[in-house]
Amino acid sequence: MIPLLSVIYVVIFGGMFWFMSQNAKKRRAAAEEMRNSLEVGVEVVTIGGLHGIIDSIDTESHTITIDAEGIKLVFDERAIARVAENKALSVAALAPAKEEVTKDTESVTEVAKASTKITAAKKPTAKKPATKKMATSKAKKD
Repeated sequence: MIPLLSVIYVVIFGGMFWFMSQNAKKRRAAAEEMRNSLEVGVEVVTIGGLHGIIDSIDTESHTITIDAEGIKLVFDERAIARVAENKALSVAALAPAKEEVTKDTESVTEVAKASTKITAAKKPTAKKPATKKMATSKAKKD
C-alpha cells in the first residue's frame, strides 16, 4: 500500500512540474515572438515601466535604442516587457507632428514679440486714488 501511495505522489508532482514547464515554455515563445516582431517607430514599455518609441534596433549586439521624449536610451532586447496597445507609429507619421510643434513654437514667439512691442508703446497713465463707499445702515433708527 505504501509503494502505491508514493507512486501516486510522484505522478501528481511530475504532472504539476510538466504543466508548469509547458506554461513557461509558452510564455518564453510569446516573448521571443514579440521581440522578433519589434520595428522602428513602435511604442514599447520596458520592464522598468519606461514608455518610449523604438529609434533603432541593433541585431548584432541585441540592443534597442528607445526615444523617450527626446532622450535616447539603449536597452537590451530582453528589457522590453511589451508593446504599448495600439500605439504603433511610423516615422512618416511623426514628421507632421514635428512640423506642427515647430509652427506652434514660431507662433508663440511672434505673439510674445508683439505683446512686448504693445507694452513698450503703451504710456503709463496716472492712477486715480481708490475711493471707498461708505456702507449705510438701514437698521439705524435709534
